[in-house]
Amino acid sequence: MSLPILSIRRPWPWGLVLVSDALSRDPLPTSMGAEAVVSAGTALAARVLHEVDGDALVEVTLGDPGPTDLHKVFEGPLLVASGQVVIGDAGGERTETIKVQPGPYLVRIFVDDRDQPSRLVVALWHA
Repeated sequence: MSLPILSIRRPWPWGLVLVSDALSRDPLPTSMGAEAVVSAGTALAARVLHEVDGDALVEVTLGDPGPTDLHKVFEGPLLVASGQVVIGDAGGERTETIKVQPGPYLVRIFVDDRDQPSRLVVALWHA
């Protein structure tokens, strides 16, 4: 795996990481059920260790197929028309923005633990 272009270690309110195009207006499902990731065309939400259980590490890579030592829990499209990917928590209180080439991306989500991931990798690949 190449070096991450973004690395965030902190508590994650609601135990969710949101990944979206900066201009996304796509609503995400209000319930995840047993799914590790739910997605809409320009946004997705992924489970991560809940803030009450400690910090979790979220990393973003670009142009890399993803780590081989973690579990792949999702693979699907993400449209980034604005050229900006926003990574944040469920409340949108703390976000980071990454500039990328506008267009469609294949996104893969990898975790260290399927039930309570303390490490989550978002691997973006320009389609």
